[in-house]
Amino acid sequence: MDFSNQVEEIREIKAKHDIRHSLAIDRTILANERTLLSYSRTSLTLILAGVSFLHFTSDIMLHILGWLFIPIGFFTIVLGYYRFHKKKTAIRKEKDAIDLMLRNEYCRIP
Repeated sequence: MDFSNQVEEIREIKAKHDIRHSLAIDRTILANERTLLSYSRTSLTLILAGVSFLHFTSDIMLHILGWLFIPIGFFTIVLGYYRFHKKKTAIRKEKDAIDLMLRNEYCRIP
C-alpha cells in the first residue's frame, strides 16, 4: 500500500466522521426542540390543574394548591424557554464551527 492510498483512506474516514458529527448536531437541535415542547406541556398542565382547583373545588387546601400551581406553571415555561435559548446558542456556535471546518476541508479548489 503506497502513501497516496493511505492518505485517501484517511480522508474517507475523516469525511465519514465529520458527516456523523454534523448529523449528531442536527439530532441535538431536534432534541432541544422536543425538550422545549416538554417544558411547555408540563407548564400548561400545571396551569390548567391550578385553574381547575380554583374553579371546581371549594376545599381550601385545593385552592392553596391551585394558587401554587399557576405561578409554578409560568415559572416552568420561562425556565424552559431560557434553557432552550441558551442551548440553541451553544448548538448554533458548534454547528457554525463544523460547517466552516467542512467548507474549508472539502470545498477547497486544489
